[in-house]
Amino acid sequence: MRLRLVSPLLVGRSAEMAVLEAALSRAAGGDPAVVIVGGEAGVGKSRVLVEFTDVATAAGGRVLAGQCVEVGGDGTPFAPVVDMLRTLARTTPAAELEELLGRGKRELARLLPELDPDPGSPAAYPPAGDSGTSAQMFELLLGLFARLSVRQPLVLVLEDLHWADQSTLDFFAFLARTMRGTRILLVATYRSDEMHRRHPLRPLLSTWERSRDVTRLELDRFDRAEVAAQLSAILGTAPADALVDVVFERSDGNAFLVEEMLGIVEGDVDPRNLPQSLRDVLLARVDQLSPDAQRVLRTAAVAGRWVPERLLAAVARLDEPTLYAGLREAVEHHLLIVEAAGRGYTFRHALARDAVYEDMLPGERGALHLAYGEVLSADPSLASDPTSLAATLAAHWYAALDLPRTLTASVEAARQASAAYASTEAQRHLERAIEVWPRVPDAEERAGLTLVDLLLLTSDASF
Repeated sequence: MRLRLVSPLLVGRSAEMAVLEAALSRAAGGDPAVVIVGGEAGVGKSRVLVEFTDVATAAGGRVLAGQCVEVGGDGTPFAPVVDMLRTLARTTPAAELEELLGRGKRELARLLPELDPDPGSPAAYPPAGDSGTSAQMFELLLGLFARLSVRQPLVLVLEDLHWADQSTLDFFAFLARTMRGTRILLVATYRSDEMHRRHPLRPLLSTWERSRDVTRLELDRFDRAEVAAQLSAILGTAPADALVDVVFERSDGNAFLVEEMLGIVEGDVDPRNLPQSLRDVLLARVDQLSPDAQRVLRTAAVAGRWVPERLLAAVARLDEPTLYAGLREAVEHHLLIVEAAGRGYTFRHALARDAVYEDMLPGERGALHLAYGEVLSADPSLASDPTSLAATLAAHWYAALDLPRTLTASVEAARQASAAYASTEAQRHLERAIEVWPRVPDAEERAGLTLVDLLLLTSDASF
């Protein structure tokens, strides 16, 4: 199934679009503006910009866009500026381009050689990245963009600013300060989940937060109603509540993951089984962690969506400095977040937790499930929810292939569920007990009832 692009206006982004359109109107009137759009990967930043650039072009503006590119951990120097110049060179008649570039053509050609096919002797000029020429290059670019804005409002779009090299960040900061009197709107995007504490973009964002000339937009995940609207726009019809529930639960409202999960469900694939391509995307950030942090993350994944800190520490069996260093790393890479009450840690995305869990070797998973079962049995106070301890133990023992203890815990979990009038859950636990019964030699002793009694209880729970 090929999913078509959906206008962000249809899925809860009208407020953000209104801010961008207001900034465009200001810039067109001679009051330049800067808008910074942040949000986690996949939340819809690029989708908003696609929609907005169409609006800006239809309104008579000119759009030059560039993207920062991560190469070997360092940004490609001036990559987005080069993209903008390349677009300008290929969409502007030669005579007009010559007039726009003016006497700065040969210097600007250091960023994009096709601007000056006959540059003369390259040895006569230092490289464009040399510190001695940075200020000059900035002024030349400012002059070029200012001249463009005289002809029509100019929208400069820089995507993925979190990957920008220092030269690009310096130029962007320079342009934001010095473009007064022009008709320029500067729009930049960055991934908030890439912003670790020492990220070079952080000081710049802090400065902009104090500037009245800069507007910051933070795109949040969709709530359930907005996911339903997105699905409706993709499908062309109102989705079933069950479909919305599955997609919302598995995507956590991330726009990209909503489309991915819909494709999985529509393809008749069990949504609990991630396709390899999506798993690779989700694991890319995990691969950046140190071995100790990856061990902490895998241990947390076996616990489920969230894990109490004390329980994680008991199972991980790491010394305290190593454990907290690993947790801090996972939090700073936006894989884990501190649980609202401060008692433990939650995976930022349920799908990320699933990807980490499924990437583990079967024996590794089994050993960790066994460790959780033993730790919780020894100290039930470590459980995230003491009222569901038996159900939690049943799940861990079953995953660890410890069938005798699975049987005991499943029967106890069924009794607790029945006492709470949760007949569906009780039936599920009883069915698991029936499944493992033939492989447990002392089943009656462990379950505290006969197989006939177990079958009768299961039958009762189904009504």
